[in-house]
Amino acid sequence: MGKRGLRALAFAPLLLLMAAAYTLPVLSNLMKSLQNERGEYVGLKNYADVLSSYYFLDSLRFTLRIALVTTVVAMVIAVIVALALRESFIGKKIVLFLFQYNICLPHIVAAMMMIMLLSQMGIVSSLCYHAGLTSGANSFP
Repeated sequence: MGKRGLRALAFAPLLLLMAAAYTLPVLSNLMKSLQNERGEYVGLKNYADVLSSYYFLDSLRFTLRIALVTTVVAMVIAVIVALALRESFIGKKIVLFLFQYNICLPHIVAAMMMIMLLSQMGIVSSLCYHAGLTSGANSFP
């Protein structure tokens, strides 16, 4: 087996865990959405009730309006700022720094997610405890 095959094999358990973590809650919620409060199967009646509700339609219109307006405003501001940053002016380096500073935020969020997932009080530790693999949070490596 080549290096590519070994890499794929090494990632297989992670991919299976991630696939289960994403699909199982979706399937569970989908099954529950087809039931009423007593757990009886009602089919798509719940969806028909929600989609025909005045409150849902009003909320959907409001959400779409807000999304459209904020997207257009952000796009106009971004084009103006991009055109302004092409020119030379005093303090351009500071302005560029301020606009590029938020690029690191997704990496910080990913690092915090890994800490929450893998720490002794994290999700993996809790799953190991409930599965009987560890005796508590302190025994998680």
